[in-house]
Amino acid sequence: MNLSSRAVAGGHLYHLGSLANKQLLFFLGRSSHQKNSAQLQGLMDTLQAQGYTLVWFESKRTATERWLTQTYEDTTRHSLWLSSKTWSVLRKLFKKPIKALLLLPHPSRWFYFWQVLRPHSIEKQVQKLRKVLASLGPEKNIHVLAHSAGARMASLLADAPTVQKIIGFGYPFKHPDKPEEKERTQHLAHVKKPFLIFQGLDDEYGGQEVPHKYPLSPTIELSFLHTNHDYENIAHSEWVQVCARINAFLSH
Repeated sequence: MNLSSRAVAGGHLYHLGSLANKQLLFFLGRSSHQKNSAQLQGLMDTLQAQGYTLVWFESKRTATERWLTQTYEDTTRHSLWLSSKTWSVLRKLFKKPIKALLLLPHPSRWFYFWQVLRPHSIEKQVQKLRKVLASLGPEKNIHVLAHSAGARMASLLADAPTVQKIIGFGYPFKHPDKPEEKERTQHLAHVKKPFLIFQGLDDEYGGQEVPHKYPLSPTIELSFLHTNHDYENIAHSEWVQVCARINAFLSH
């Protein structure tokens, strides 16, 4: 199935499958595209094969960041005159200035620099996503599949008229290097849409203490898995059960 896209305000909307399909699966990944889980990518491939149209939004900043990361890797992968160890040290030391130089000829350079200096709050990102969802049409039934920061944004989109159900992996209840931030969790007591959260027992953003620590709406189902925040070490048998539960959740 071919990947298609169209320009929308602030970026591009990508989809695998027809947007004429009434049932859409909207994916929201982590705050950094480099951290997206291979397991979740496989899950999306499976759901697409089952007939869901897979949709995701890429902002102008994210697209520029993805291009910059790939260009940096291609440009600095090897050195013809330094040892690999020395070159590795120099790459880390001069990573930011090298990226800045690579970005200079890019048409979105000033926009990207401005975004880095003044990043959008999660509320503004959610406002942008509301417009993207609305652009898909009022007749759509949209299920949101999200991971980490994407799950947090999905929870804030739960009141969007076309959003029917949400599946979140690794909800970031608390940043491991920061104190409690009530804006991450206080709204979870009031979510009215069905929200299935898969949380790793070893997730540094919130583990088995979550149901005892945070008030959750009755519409939220919390399922613990023997894994971490990235789902890289989950057993195949447990992942099969996760996929079966998602199918049941979406079909009822």
